[in-house]
Amino acid sequence: MMWMFGTAVRVLAGHEVTYYPAFYPSEITLSALSPEAAAKELAANRLHVYFGGAPRFPEAIPETIRSAPSLGGYVVVTLDPAAPGLAKADARCAAAAQVVSALADAPAGDFVFHPYPITPFHEDYVAHADRVRKDRQQADARLSSRHGRAVQAGGALGRHLTQGGWTVNTEKSPSGVALVDLPEEQVLAPGGMGSWAGPPWIKEGWYEAWRLLVPGLDGKALAKAKPLADRLMRGDFDGPVESFNLERKLVDALMASCTRVVAGYTVRREFYNYDYAFGIENIAPDSVQGLNNPVFLRTVKLKDFPWNGPLFGATPAGPKAAWNPVAGFGDAAGRLAWSIVADDAFMNLPDSSSWVPNRMDALKTEVFQSRAVSIPVPADALLPESGTGILRAVGPGKKSRARVVYRVLASPFLDGLDTEIEDLLYPYAFAFRWAGMPEDRRDPAVMAATALVRERLVGVRVVGTRRYVDQMAGVEVPRVEHTIEVYVNHAALDSRQVAALASPWSAVPWQVVALLEEAVTRGWGAFSEQEAQRRGVPWLDLARDPQMLARLRQLIAELRSAQYRPPELASGALAERVTPESAQKRWAALAAFADEHGHLLDTNGPYVLKRLAADRIRFEVVRDFRYAVGLGTFNLLADAPSARVTAIQRKGRQVRFEAE
Repeated sequence: MMWMFGTAVRVLAGHEVTYYPAFYPSEITLSALSPEAAAKELAANRLHVYFGGAPRFPEAIPETIRSAPSLGGYVVVTLDPAAPGLAKADARCAAAAQVVSALADAPAGDFVFHPYPITPFHEDYVAHADRVRKDRQQADARLSSRHGRAVQAGGALGRHLTQGGWTVNTEKSPSGVALVDLPEEQVLAPGGMGSWAGPPWIKEGWYEAWRLLVPGLDGKALAKAKPLADRLMRGDFDGPVESFNLERKLVDALMASCTRVVAGYTVRREFYNYDYAFGIENIAPDSVQGLNNPVFLRTVKLKDFPWNGPLFGATPAGPKAAWNPVAGFGDAAGRLAWSIVADDAFMNLPDSSSWVPNRMDALKTEVFQSRAVSIPVPADALLPESGTGILRAVGPGKKSRARVVYRVLASPFLDGLDTEIEDLLYPYAFAFRWAGMPEDRRDPAVMAATALVRERLVGVRVVGTRRYVDQMAGVEVPRVEHTIEVYVNHAALDSRQVAALASPWSAVPWQVVALLEEAVTRGWGAFSEQEAQRRGVPWLDLARDPQMLARLRQLIAELRSAQYRPPELASGALAERVTPESAQKRWAALAAFADEHGHLLDTNGPYVLKRLAADRIRFEVVRDFRYAVGLGTFNLLADAPSARVTAIQRKGRQVRFEAE
């Protein structure tokens, strides 16, 4: 199976504008290629980048091809407490230690021996580096001993154990000990719905350790670990020292039961073409996400023609997840497609657990770590009702731990209509409406993706909208900025993590989400794959399901005729903003967009889906001066400065690091 990305832009001779809206490639084509086919296309200068996999070159890798390393997955020893002799934690720890020690001298390849759940790919590794060295030394000391249990294992590491005299089974071992390779799909934390990219701490090493090891904890171990994790997730600590100590205590608690023991991790290597003429530059890989991250697509430049050429990319497999902004785009190809067509409010900062503003600025962030100090919430701030999503005033007497003032950089959606306040607040309303549905109508994926916002959000207050005219290359460009205050019960050392928690943003107009809601209400489909399977209905897709598209387009005509407003907008604080007449205009714009493009992926991002075929998908840049982000905005994030630990000294209760 194959699929690949390109745009033709009219240029007047002798004149070049000084400002380009959107990003460097004028066209992006994505295809699905096997590792062998990807190697051939890279070597022949027909492919720029291979996302998520390593091509298989028949001979030496060409000099023009480079790779970017990132965290691939974990290698974990799992132990079954029900197996003979493994009921107690001490016995499990002893059995796991022998297997882990036997891997200390395993052939490297993509495997890195590292008996600790936080890796050098995580920013908070610096708070754990001394422990990693200690665990490595202990593993080396145990290397000469061998446990008598058989191990379930496969691949290169299984062969290594066999050569070392271990009894290795490829099927389930009666001993209850297994060596498991957890691939990146299981390691990478899930994101949120289209408006929020997941928990703000999504790339913290301690959170990766929590997700990795918590499934194996028994009740007693969970009771010890969960309060520590909750404190880290709430920001309930006083300064970085207490935060680091909480992390270390959490890892201790997670590792104590020894039902899952980390032996190491694998390195993902993604390849790209660096040829002088055909290749690409300005690469922004991420230590955890690799090249499949939004910043890469917003910095990458083509060497032959930086700002108007086609970028050709490929993934090992085509898209399988449905394309909907609520609970879709979940596979590697889907994440890539969403990064191309849609803008998140904030993006993960490469090689960091922090965030970088994308379509909004956090103008002011006030955070109180202490619960004894709080911020008054204005009585006219809004909060959605559970079950209806209707936004109503919170009233007097409410308090919060943080206040964030956002300046939202608005621009038109692809249907030509502006991003308005109702679009920015609609995700809040959606989250509270669907979480309050009767049990049989709740979607577990939606519940999980919106849980944090529903738990921490205290109020949202619209401050105002500024409309002005900007001068760009001699052209008068209308600009729109919305200012919104958000109050949350959350604290963190990093103010960007607080700002990313519940930002007021939507990458699609409200009517797109309302259309999906109505389809779910009528029983036509489900937001998520899990719920679609449970109910025996299609997983809603806005682009890749022709039959569903036909039904949705008929539904748009019906909703347009009825001047339909969803319950979240028909009552409450937004009812005056969204009149029946304005709703009818929205549905008409969406219908016209579908007529022009043949799909409903209407976003306010920098690219539009132009061609969808079995072998390739093509996206075209939107060179609209009203788009709020221009060439070079994120260039400083490409080839960013980095540091490495060169020495560690422990003196009493203090650990000193030297770095360069």
